Amino acid sequence: GLDSGALQLVRICTTTHETRDTLHHFFEMHPTYCEHDDRITDVDVWRNADDSTSSPAIEGAASTPNLVISGCMDGRVIVWDKNMGISYNLHPAHPAGVISVSCNQEDNHIFATAGLDGKIKVWNIRNVKSCRTVYTDEMEPPAVISWVPGRKNTLLVASKTGAVFLLNTETKTVSAHLSVMDREIRNLSWSSARPQLCAVAGDD
Repeated sequence: GLDSGALQLVRICTTTHETRDTLHHFFEMHPTYCEHDDRITDVDVWRNADDSTSSPAIEGAASTPNLVISGCMDGRVIVWDKNMGISYNLHPAHPAGVISVSCNQEDNHIFATAGLDGKIKVWNIRNVKSCRTVYTDEMEPPAVISWVPGRKNTLLVASKTGAVFLLNTETKTVSAHLSVMDREIRNLSWSSARPQLCAVAGDD
């Protein structure tokens, strides 16, 4: 995501060197897609998107699988399909601005958003008008969110106060609360080798 509000796609390509038996890696830039009116703050991808999980949520909606979500300071969330067409343009998702988005890897129709309003919302694009607010706390507002691998109804939430905790999106209950930093956590990243291991980075 770019500060201009554009989404830039980059493909990593690999070829064999012409004279040496080595691999040559390079980046291929694709055209940008500009639908936001402000800085894009977060992007996430459905890694298991395929045609078998796709079904239009409403009449006239895209029939190709949902692939990418982008969130922006203009309060808008856009769901893009695999051909980079817009499936859904949700505005305002969070009137004060969107700071984090996360695709549910267990369901190609579900994603979560966090905003500067201190709320976390869960969306099901089978019915985008009935999103649910699953968390709000002015004393511990969210900074970054990510679905826990293999757990369809559980988010890992990193807060602006430096804590991490699990949030059950069905019961709206918080568990496993742990203060890991003194200031805001900026990023979360799950280990591909150990799915229950997550690294955090912040302003400490």
